[in-house]
Amino acid sequence: MSSEATTLLEELASRIGAADVFVLVPVDDGMLFNVDGVGRGAGWAGNVTLQAADEPVLARAVAERLVTFDGSHPRRVFGPYWARKAASVAVQDTVVVFGGDHLEVASEEILATAVSIRGAAMDSVRPTKLEADQAEIDQARRTVLEAVDLDMSARAVHLAASAATALGCEYAAVYLREELLAPYIADRGWRPVASSEEVMAAILPLWQASRQGLVVEQDVSQSARVHRPLGWDDGVVSAAAVPLGSEGAAGVLVVVHTGIRPRGFTDLCTRVLEAIGEAGTELLAT
Repeated sequence: MSSEATTLLEELASRIGAADVFVLVPVDDGMLFNVDGVGRGAGWAGNVTLQAADEPVLARAVAERLVTFDGSHPRRVFGPYWARKAASVAVQDTVVVFGGDHLEVASEEILATAVSIRGAAMDSVRPTKLEADQAEIDQARRTVLEAVDLDMSARAVHLAASAATALGCEYAAVYLREELLAPYIADRGWRPVASSEEVMAAILPLWQASRQGLVVEQDVSQSARVHRPLGWDDGVVSAAAVPLGSEGAAGVLVVVHTGIRPRGFTDLCTRVLEAIGEAGTELLAT
């Protein structure tokens, strides 16, 4: 998108106090795809694809045209996006989502602003954005493999730390099948108040589930796989697990977002995590 178009979107969003705007357009089989926006909507352009029928807020917007909420705590709006205040507007076949602490959810301008934003947004993702996404994936892989000269314990800690940093998570843990005593942990501002044994018990269901491939829980309060001390009541809002080795034969890498900066995992996040899992498998097998 040109700088002029970007500025226009930002100006439109500022009229109603929106920090984030997502423009979700229909693709195949009832899916919605984020093509552009403001704030996280721009940063996540090309990296959010979801089934509208599986997202209660978006489904209501399609049925009712406008859905708003104004809460005291952040909640999941759709996919990976969490906000305290949000508005979802159906504009023909597109859904425009606004969010941010200063959003004027009762503003009469929300509907008109959504129409204007839909008209200004592009219908495709910029090539430069796709190139930047691939560079981020490649860098995450390279960072993991930097630990090849370390011993196994240090490699596992490095793997957890690399994942937490690359994904902006507050916590990551590596469980190795051959090292049953404790997980290897990296915290970036949060750590469960629990023993290593309790953490291991919470990781095991995610390891089992990840044997079939990447597991993503965008809202752990609705998950049967995520338990204390990595659960909702412990401060975790979303979690993901990627297997290490074929069908998780070597172990699992688990990452979480917490209430410190509530959010879920975008399509790019999952690609980065899968690349880290593949690199981690290579690192641990060396």
